[in-house]
Amino acid sequence: YLTVYFSGLFNFLMILILSVLFGTLSETFIVYVVLIFLRPVAGGWHAKTKWLCRLESIVIYVAIPFVLKNSSVSLPFIYKILLICLLVVLFYWYAPQGTAIEPVQPSDLNVLKKQSLIRVCLLILCSLFVKEKIASVILYGLVIQGLMILPVTKNLIEGSVFMKFGKKIIKNVIEKRVAKV
Repeated sequence: YLTVYFSGLFNFLMILILSVLFGTLSETFIVYVVLIFLRPVAGGWHAKTKWLCRLESIVIYVAIPFVLKNSSVSLPFIYKILLICLLVVLFYWYAPQGTAIEPVQPSDLNVLKKQSLIRVCLLILCSLFVKEKIASVILYGLVIQGLMILPVTKNLIEGSVFMKFGKKIIKNVIEKRVAKV
């Protein structure tokens, strides 16, 4: 239990420090709040290793918010509406998503699904009354949580895709360096 606690604390502090260094503290905080608000009821996949969890956390909480903050690209209104509709459908179909460690009990399924949809709708409603940049970060958080409950992203998030292709990439890099020597 303590190792899980300290690992979570380490991840949180690492994300906090990186978000300060990259100037994304407010964006990181918004994404964090969105995921903390949704994840208990919507569920979702988890990385299989601490290091993969840290890597995914850096990408989700710091790298992509950094890109969002520093890009001038904004989604046209019609695409936002389509994205919102897609998110509602996605959460309706796939939430809650249990894991091997925390499966969803059949008796909890309907309650968690309703709570997920209510929370998604509340976040969407909030995104309509805030500044454009904040709304984009809220929608990004919804998209991330949506991806975390999709069956097709399970292998990516849990790490088997990274493990399979990561080993090949590392092997190729080593072979190329050895060939040069």
